[in-house]
Amino acid sequence: PTFSRRSWLFGPDWTGDLTNILAVKDQLKCRSFSWYINRFKTIYEDAGLMAREIFKIRDESTRLCLRFQGSAGTSSDGQGYASLADCNAADD
Repeated sequence: PTFSRRSWLFGPDWTGDLTNILAVKDQLKCRSFSWYINRFKTIYEDAGLMAREIFKIRDESTRLCLRFQGSAGTSSDGQGYASLADCNAADD
């Protein structure tokens, strides 16, 4: 979401020319970030950097779930808040 705003503000080529960087990436046969996460999953888990399980926090009296209202990932502007909302199984 944040990147799409930059494109709107600065134009479609806001990153500049990445041709040389992509060429080196291809030459070195670099793998994707998700490959490294999966390859070293146990290291990340053992170090406490990756959750072993994901769960929802539900209020016992209302049966509503705690939900973050904001952009996914790290907020660049520090905005966002949590609220109670209906629990949605599709969010798992």
